[in-house]
Amino acid sequence: MEAAWQNPDHTTLDKFAALKPSLKDLKDIACWIVKHYVADSRMEQLQNQPKVQWDQQYKDGLLLNKYCLLYEELCQAITLVILVVWKHV
Repeated sequence: MEAAWQNPDHTTLDKFAALKPSLKDLKDIACWIVKHYVADSRMEQLQNQPKVQWDQQYKDGLLLNKYCLLYEELCQAITLVILVVWKHV
C-alpha cells in the first residue's frame, strides 16, 4: 500500500483508516501516487535515469495510468452534460 511510504505501520488499509488521516495527509499521498505512477512532462527526465529505475514497461504503465485518468475525466464530463441536457428536456 502506498501509505506505507509515509509510515511503516500502515501495513493495511484498515490500519491506515483507523488512524483517521487528515485531508492534507490524503492529498499528500494522492500527489505522491500521481507523481510516481502517472506520465507527465517529466517523462523525458525519467528516461535519462539509470536502466534500473527506467524501462519500457514502467513507461507503458505511466502512460496507461495517464490515459485511464483522462478517460475517467472525459466520462464524468459527458455524464454531467447528459444530466444537464436531460434536466432541461
